[in-house]
Amino acid sequence: MKKNPSILLVDDDPASNYLAKLLLLEIDPNFDIQVRYHGQEALDFVKTASEIMSPPGLIFLDLNMPVMDGFEFLEHFSQLPVADQTAIVLLTSSAYPKDIERAREYNITHFINKPLTEEQLREVLSHLDEQ
Repeated sequence: MKKNPSILLVDDDPASNYLAKLLLLEIDPNFDIQVRYHGQEALDFVKTASEIMSPPGLIFLDLNMPVMDGFEFLEHFSQLPVADQTAIVLLTSSAYPKDIERAREYNITHFINKPLTEEQLREVLSHLDEQ
């Protein structure tokens, strides 16, 4: 990646967050990783972070979460001025073709089925290096 961006993990599953964080830190221990457990927490974090520092450079987003799901988050996030500065990867257990089709409406770089693997993560990071 160009520099070590802030990475936001948005998932209500602690085990998925733990695995993703572990893999990320194994690749680069200097990543700044934040975790939020539903879309509303993530949206609030992005808005606050954007006011006082750089927005996250990369978001791993689950679709099925309480309070505010991934698609609701994407709808609100896409309206923010920082939306074009952030790469979003859907990391979900949903394999519904409708979800994949709907995700194409947003600036999604990858659609990954859980669990995240080191190979998938390295591919996402190398894709971001090319941008």
